[in-house]
Amino acid sequence: MALLCVNFALSKKEAIMKTNTLFHFILAACFILIPNFLLSQDNAPTITKSVFFGKSNPIRESKVVLPGVHEDKYESVGNRFSYADCDQTKPADKPVLQKEYGTIRSRGPVLNFEGVGNVNGIRPADPNGEVGPNHYLQTVNSSFAVWDKEGNLIYGPADNQTLWESLPGPWHGLWWGDPVFKYDHMADRWLVSSLSVGFTANDPHYTMVAVSVTSDPLGEYYCYAFEFELFNDYPKVAIWPDGYYITYNMYDGADPSPEAFLYSLVTVIDRNAMLEGEEEITMIEFEIPDPDTERFFPMAADIRGQNIADDEPCYIITLDNHVPGDPWQLSLDVYEFMTDWQEPSNSQFNIISQFDLGTFEAMNLWGPGAPQLGSDINIITIPLYLMYPVTYRIFENHVSMVCCHTVWDGDIHYIKWYELRKEEEEWIMHQSGNYAPGDFHYFSPSISINGNGDIALGYTISNEDNYPCLKLTGRRAEDPLGTMTYQELSLYNGLNYANTYLSYYDQNMWGDYAAMMVDPVDDSTFWFTHMYTKAVTSFGNWATRIFSFNLSGETGLPFADAGNDTLTCNTPFFTTQGYAENYSSIVWTTGGDGNFIQNNSLNASYLRGPGDMNNRQVTLTMHLTGYEPGMEAADSM
Repeated sequence: MALLCVNFALSKKEAIMKTNTLFHFILAACFILIPNFLLSQDNAPTITKSVFFGKSNPIRESKVVLPGVHEDKYESVGNRFSYADCDQTKPADKPVLQKEYGTIRSRGPVLNFEGVGNVNGIRPADPNGEVGPNHYLQTVNSSFAVWDKEGNLIYGPADNQTLWESLPGPWHGLWWGDPVFKYDHMADRWLVSSLSVGFTANDPHYTMVAVSVTSDPLGEYYCYAFEFELFNDYPKVAIWPDGYYITYNMYDGADPSPEAFLYSLVTVIDRNAMLEGEEEITMIEFEIPDPDTERFFPMAADIRGQNIADDEPCYIITLDNHVPGDPWQLSLDVYEFMTDWQEPSNSQFNIISQFDLGTFEAMNLWGPGAPQLGSDINIITIPLYLMYPVTYRIFENHVSMVCCHTVWDGDIHYIKWYELRKEEEEWIMHQSGNYAPGDFHYFSPSISINGNGDIALGYTISNEDNYPCLKLTGRRAEDPLGTMTYQELSLYNGLNYANTYLSYYDQNMWGDYAAMMVDPVDDSTFWFTHMYTKAVTSFGNWATRIFSFNLSGETGLPFADAGNDTLTCNTPFFTTQGYAENYSSIVWTTGGDGNFIQNNSLNASYLRGPGDMNNRQVTLTMHLTGYEPGMEAADSM
């Protein structure tokens, strides 16, 4: 999402961001399924072609574009959201919240390691990650890195433009952002996309899309560019057998007025042509019909697992309202994208299901945000809009799609999640839940479902007494409907308050999204990435973590090894070489009078003090906090 500010300097873009009124919703008691013949509509596609093709050098042999603040290319940019400024016509429905924590113990994270940090001087983080047979790829605004599946860094961080470094074009002088990495398990290839956009009436707007030539994520890529006349914001990518589906929110990029938002756009790129490296490929585009108010954040279904239905249309999900004059009455809509590559103009895009969610509370300017310890400036929670991804999976007796988003109910933020099912011809709302068991605000979620039917949900919590922290819960397929049944695990504790201020909303930015994915090898292990706050309070104090975990088994106890006793000479600094397992936070302390430059990682930097010198020794201790309350460990060297 292009709510992005670079160099942490306020720009004119913030001053002219569109005034908007957003709404918020609360769960109603019933869902309505509308027959297909009542929902079909005439909506002709637009057919476009790629404007560039090139084959990159192997990434491992390419000139690395070093991450950093590129002042000649990047500006501050703010996403502008618009909804009808309308009074609430009837009271909001009150939801039934899950206020009890789950009780089932889970194994917890197998891996917990540092991801790409704020190496580009950008807010927000926009962390996104994907797992393949042998690698994990993560990208943020606006750099990426590659690890093996033991958590060892094997490439990066490098600027996202590195892949395109050998391919000349106007995109190199524009702003790059909103990156997404995907693994196409059906072809054993990697897919990468990013915006490359300008901010004036004469600047072009591109989507840069590349697919790996082989299964090697550090090898060559077939690279394409698609040009748009409008600002193609917030692209989200989904893998489907017949195409790569990308959804957008479209703006008049040069128009700062409240009418800058125009429509949401759903597109599909010819997957087979990309995989073959054809020089020109086709994109089919549909605007989501807009009879009343704007639709935001449509998400295409991302297929997972080994069961593939080649003749199944791709499904698009979005939150919307269909009651003229009442933007607070919402529904969860399912669209069907039927692609025809033989005759692209014959492709169809129709709404097939509409689930009534009831009436929600009016909300202005994204609501009040979530409070946090240490700062009186709240965190933007992005309520209302679907979060990435929407996961689609075929089981023996049914098909499932899961998705989630944040909700503000007038008092707290909670997470609303859904599982839609299709057992015969129609989609039904199989279950839905409202997760808020503790005295916290819950936001920025990501959800997925594995081959066992287990659902994992990762998210952020905060309140007046707690820094933002990363949490995890989940459920098994056979558990009571609408409930997260696993004990909540503390994945990683924030180390300070978020200082990513955005003046237009008078709040700190967060996210704007996370990524919960399933390992294609065992179809069971989840991989999750999100941002956290570093110990410092400087502007833009975010970093990211990467976790892999399985919901089956017992939670592992934290294990601390501070390292061997060490002799160090003629250097004022010492860097620890600790080892730890099953920990959500780490803190080093000293028995002397020196200071840690940073003390919240395995490799902490310690500056010796005069007392340490006089004593000719000092004891350093590593303290760990586990994934459940009361789990602690420590070791000294």
